[in-house]
Amino acid sequence: MKAKRLALLVLIFIFSSSILANATVYQEITKVPLAEGVNYVTIKNFESYGWDKVYIIEADMTTPNLAFDVAVDPRGIGYLNTVEKYAQMHDAVAAVNGDFFSWYKGSQG
Repeated sequence: MKAKRLALLVLIFIFSSSILANATVYQEITKVPLAEGVNYVTIKNFESYGWDKVYIIEADMTTPNLAFDVAVDPRGIGYLNTVEKYAQMHDAVAAVNGDFFSWYKGSQG
């Protein structure tokens, strides 16, 4: 009898937890071509907690003359600039801020 009660409780827990999971109420996906083989994708989801937005650069790396590179400042590693400025300096079709930096100069700790 205890095994049946335990099994019933486990089943109730499994089904109730999946019901309470965040469900996407509405989804909108837009894809904007930037260049041959490169798209800017925006995904907007309306979840139970509110809006969620995802931004993606989609690149087909089999496209001729398309390359992925890391942009650094030509003056050296210690120089900071905006992502837009780095993209302009390197003639990029798209750019993503994928670093961590601190504007603080000098020793820490």
